[in-house]
Amino acid sequence: MLKLKSAAAISLTALTAVLGANCGPKVVDEAPPLPASCPPAADMDTVRWYQVGDRAERDDLLRWCAGVGPPFIEEATYEDDPLDSLAVVSWNTHVGGGALGYFVRQLRTGVLTAGRPVNHFVILLQETFRDGYEVPAELPAGALYAEEIFPRRELGVRRDVRQVAREEGLHAFYVPSMRNGVDKGPPEDRGNAILSTLPLTEYTAWELPLRYQRRVSIGATVRGKTTAGEPWRLSFINVHLDNRSGIESLVLSFSRARIHQAEFVLDNLPFTSAAVLGGDLNTWLGEAGEPAVQMIRESFREPDPTPVHGTLKFGAVLERQTDFLFFRLPQGWRARYRRINGTYGSDHYPLLGWVVFPRLVDAEERSK
Repeated sequence: MLKLKSAAAISLTALTAVLGANCGPKVVDEAPPLPASCPPAADMDTVRWYQVGDRAERDDLLRWCAGVGPPFIEEATYEDDPLDSLAVVSWNTHVGGGALGYFVRQLRTGVLTAGRPVNHFVILLQETFRDGYEVPAELPAGALYAEEIFPRRELGVRRDVRQVAREEGLHAFYVPSMRNGVDKGPPEDRGNAILSTLPLTEYTAWELPLRYQRRVSIGATVRGKTTAGEPWRLSFINVHLDNRSGIESLVLSFSRARIHQAEFVLDNLPFTSAAVLGGDLNTWLGEAGEPAVQMIRESFREPDPTPVHGTLKFGAVLERQTDFLFFRLPQGWRARYRRINGTYGSDHYPLLGWVVFPRLVDAEERSK
């Protein structure tokens, strides 16, 4: 059981009350009826879904799902270059607060890598958003939606994830988790996305056990060859866990919600080969004090040790480590990551990592 000194417990409980008051679900009363199922059957054709079986929980998740649009998949042109390494980014963009297009251009031109351009990469985005006609203009009666987050942009104009993907020529997979308010501007939903310079396949979604808000983790796979002609395949799992389970649960439930959600993803993991799991785990106690993080580390053992640094700007000067990258790699593959020292307008720092594939000659040497 998590034990805190009384002063810390009081402060944390007070913070929970503020968060619950400001970010809790809203309900629509007068509108068309709820759909019979959500996501609709058409979404099941291209995306492999994992959902909880409990009927009451499914009914609650449907009320959240009724307010969002469908997932989308964007395909782009690409260069089929041989690769001996692949960059991977994980970043919570604070619902458009982060200047995603600007960050991608800095990555491509080498600003973040000591002048060496990064031609191929996969980006795991949490708390990104989509607006426009695909998001329902009118919510069904009883539908749930989240308090809107419309951050002020310091770098350029706030643009949705599909627009950025098209402008930057990236493959994209997006699945919304919740409606982003109803009172300001065009209808929006927010959720997770995977952007890539390489084609994405094996689209997967995990609708997590409902603890506070509806959250959907997503996955996809990319493939390629090394310069020596060795084929490689790498899957990506993008997660965003709850940071609480409701105002009534108070302090003792903070880690329990994340344990259940992480366990659900790990128990329903279709990717059996090399994989990267990254995202915003909403941890309060970093790695050492978080059972959900330790559970993930049992399957995704690299890097060891995990880099220790703040990733969420918490107030004016405080930072918490909530964002991670974990790697499950075959023998001979290597991985590392670091925090980028700038938030680009978000309240989270991006993480930049690398997966290095073994050359064919190295594989031959290991087999002797």
